[in-house]
Amino acid sequence: MPRRYALGMRRVLAIAAGVAAVALGLTGCVPTGGPLAMQPRAEAWHDALLTGTLHIDDDCVWVETADAAYVPVFPVGSARMEAGRLLYGATWSDGDTIDIGGGEAPEAGADWYIPDGCPDALLWGAAPPPEG
Repeated sequence: MPRRYALGMRRVLAIAAGVAAVALGLTGCVPTGGPLAMQPRAEAWHDALLTGTLHIDDDCVWVETADAAYVPVFPVGSARMEAGRLLYGATWSDGDTIDIGGGEAPEAGADWYIPDGCPDALLWGAAPPPEG
């Protein structure tokens, strides 16, 4: 009986290791659909603050300021949509005034996802949300 138990545990551990490897591989994957613009990781976008009105629709999440429109490009895993609301450090609804740390991005990275339905706007490389 101890031998069967050991073989069973080896199988469980092998399966768990496989699942963990797949999960680790997926955490850096950029989605290819949905209204959120995403990047695989936060680059050096930590030197400024974007404050404006959040716009959420089926095609894009973007921010309007007094001077311009921005599409925030969130690091994978830092933001998601739930029931039509943005979860990014807190829960945000369409029309809310939002602050997003980061910085203006001169262009989209080759591995970034920008939804086709976004307005012709500047890109904002969003930093991960503040903790706490």
